[in-house]
Amino acid sequence: MPILYVITLSPDVENTIAKGASPDGQSVTLDPGFTKNMFDKMNIELEKAITTTGNQPVILCSSPIRLLFRKLVERTYPQIAIMAYNEISPNVKVKSVGMVKVEAVKR
Repeated sequence: MPILYVITLSPDVENTIAKGASPDGQSVTLDPGFTKNMFDKMNIELEKAITTTGNQPVILCSSPIRLLFRKLVERTYPQIAIMAYNEISPNVKVKSVGMVKVEAVKR
């Protein structure tokens, strides 16, 4: 059975992205501090995953934010696959190797 190494987004990160979505769902507006922290955490998790598994992980998130998240990260991480939970085939073993968590931005 093939193994898919994944990094997930914490529920808080997913909710923040969903709340920042435009009414038409085509764009997302986020606090710059949040975005910077999210990219910093993603970098750490990606490096950790690649070092420990030797594989490029997939970022796993919920369906409603998948396209928004893809648009958000594609310039910085064009090589990273972004998948929704429902896109994973049942015959694939999923192994979580990290989670992107962002602490609240202090003002």
